[in-house]
Amino acid sequence: MDIKSVALFLTCTSIGLVGCQKSPPKWPQGGFTDRSYIDLQPGWRLKVVVPVIESGGYKVRTEEVHNKDGTVSLRTEEGFVGYETDYYVVNQRDSGKPFISFDSAEFTGTDHKKIKKPKPLIALFVFPESIGYVRLLFLTRVSENEHDAAVLAASTLAVLDKLTPRVEANPSENCTTRPEGPCSWIPEGIAVQPEKKDPQNSKAWIPAL
Repeated sequence: MDIKSVALFLTCTSIGLVGCQKSPPKWPQGGFTDRSYIDLQPGWRLKVVVPVIESGGYKVRTEEVHNKDGTVSLRTEEGFVGYETDYYVVNQRDSGKPFISFDSAEFTGTDHKKIKKPKPLIALFVFPESIGYVRLLFLTRVSENEHDAAVLAASTLAVLDKLTPRVEANPSENCTTRPEGPCSWIPEGIAVQPEKKDPQNSKAWIPAL
């Protein structure tokens, strides 16, 4: 992905799995038309794209530029310095490793130079050792064309299934760290994409959705 296209990739409509709230949002009752989730499976990986902006935050603002040849391109805001791509591995539950573990991180600047990083810019998937199930939950609002994404985790699938309707019913109050399992929001502007091995090419990864 080049710098010119990364801003488009990081918008809420570019891929389905984008966190569109920086903090627990306030919603009107009955304001959802669709509720969906995906459970992360052993053998998958997570690709996380984090924009880096001098002013802070992760949401890249763009403006349309109408070129002389009639085409339209996107220009990123001043202060956008690049983006980091992090990868996490989803491990087998009996492997002795955390269910989700950090694998690699690389920063790509606007000059296209790439720099390896020892740890992710923001750690989204740090859980207690007892966690063996992780679910990405998406709530679509009636009033806006966007998805609010949360990460739910639990030691068993039964507990995860109990947590999910609670968050769906009242996201603002129920997406918190609880004894039975943590829930946290994916910050606004960060893209999270589960991937799996391509059955046609064992060295390639494809979207898990």
